[in-house]
Amino acid sequence: MLWQQGLSRQAIVDLAKSLFDAADGRLAVNHPTGLLGANYADVANWHGPLKQLVFRYRTRGGYKGEMIAVDLLPHALSLLLTLGAKSGTEIGMPTKIDIRRGDDQWHLDANFGPVHCRFEFSQDPALAGSELAFAVNGVEIRREQEAAGNGFRVFLAFAGKRVEVANPMSASIQEAIATARAGRAMTGEPAYSTRIVAMMADLLLG
Repeated sequence: MLWQQGLSRQAIVDLAKSLFDAADGRLAVNHPTGLLGANYADVANWHGPLKQLVFRYRTRGGYKGEMIAVDLLPHALSLLLTLGAKSGTEIGMPTKIDIRRGDDQWHLDANFGPVHCRFEFSQDPALAGSELAFAVNGVEIRREQEAAGNGFRVFLAFAGKRVEVANPMSASIQEAIATARAGRAMTGEPAYSTRIVAMMADLLLG
């Protein structure tokens, strides 16, 4: 949606809502980084409040400029919304937006309600693998991965610890499949995903 030329912010949000309405509870969006944030809050016994979030993500993608943000902003915003929900911190729409773009990178400083955020994205097809780290109120957390069969074992490294957590990509997909097989609707998905789309529209079209 955001890469289509000529669409207004409201048209993008309305289109996202219409997709969920048409799916009638059967549409799921994969938000693995949100699950990673939930894992951190659980294993660190973190309850907030959330005051500052730094998110750094380097991937092997081949996008340039603004398209890097289109690709990677959902990861950062799902982490922000999850940590906000975990801590009872009200996440607002972005204000005081400062964006710095490069050919292979995209950086943001902005406030989302009471939370100051810095997102640092870059893409390089020559990277051996993706690198993801974030900092919550100054505490640095690194996602580390180890190959295991056809997938990965995932660890969070912080405060001198290294804790294994469920692979968030697999867990997100399995949860969606289990919900569909049980005949249940993806009840929280429309509001959550549409809010991410609205935030992205504010950042990229503002």
